[in-house]
Amino acid sequence: MDRVALPDSQSFFARAIRWCVEFVQTPGRLEQFLRYLFVSVVSLGLDLAVFALLIWGTSIAAVPAGVLSAMVGLVLHYALSVSFVFVSAETKKSHRELVLAYALSGGMGFAITAVAIFAVVDIAGFPAFLGKGIAVGASFVSVYLVRAGYVFAPAKKKLTATS
Repeated sequence: MDRVALPDSQSFFARAIRWCVEFVQTPGRLEQFLRYLFVSVVSLGLDLAVFALLIWGTSIAAVPAGVLSAMVGLVLHYALSVSFVFVSAETKKSHRELVLAYALSGGMGFAITAVAIFAVVDIAGFPAFLGKGIAVGASFVSVYLVRAGYVFAPAKKKLTATS
């Protein structure tokens, strides 16, 4: 793949564009994304099964059902991600730091899930599964970017005087 010419400006938007281009052009990124997509589909299957059980089997409202089912999916997703998607040893982070950063990125996904479901179901009046579907798409993209670009990003090598 040819490298894209990046803007020299130091503005926030120029730095964001540079980060996105460098992120996408990182060798192995497509394979990692496809593994992440697979892990996400498996976890989403569990998430949706729990969501359906809560919606149809209890009197719980759509937002808490969506968040609770996402939590169950998150636990499975973490276990699969550290096994099949990311190389946690490259981060130089402790297991505790990885779990905390993963949980915080999951919290971001929960917030996106809750807001999307609330907007689509409670405000717009659409069915619960449409809200959940929109939430899945929005949280998938944003959480992958945070996890691949920060949580599991390889540690930067320190330059030495001989480098």
